[in-house]
Amino acid sequence: MEDKEKVYTFDVFEELLFAISIMSAKDEVDFRREVGYKKKNPYINRKQAMAVVNELMARFGYSDREAKQAANEVLRFDKMLLSDDEDDNLFFWDDDYAFFFEKGFIEGINRLKSLPAAAANA
Repeated sequence: MEDKEKVYTFDVFEELLFAISIMSAKDEVDFRREVGYKKKNPYINRKQAMAVVNELMARFGYSDREAKQAANEVLRFDKMLLSDDEDDNLFFWDDDYAFFFEKGFIEGINRLKSLPAAAANA
């Protein structure tokens, strides 16, 4: 994914795995907020976040607000899931993976081997 020459897009199975990872991390963040931990989000490296913000502003002309939003989406698990506005998401174009796996993992794998899956991954 660090290749600057090519754009990488997750396939449906990779989207599922990524979404599961994000949801697990988001659950931990939500739990920490609920119980009042001092460091509510263990995944934030503030120094790294500010470096990303500064780079986006200096190199690409982002406004402060745009840079902070983009940095959040790139660095914070709890901000990576698909939101109401699909166009703003950096990782997910849609939630097709949910359709394929709605009846469980095995059924999802069988659906991925089907013709609709070939069309979804084209």
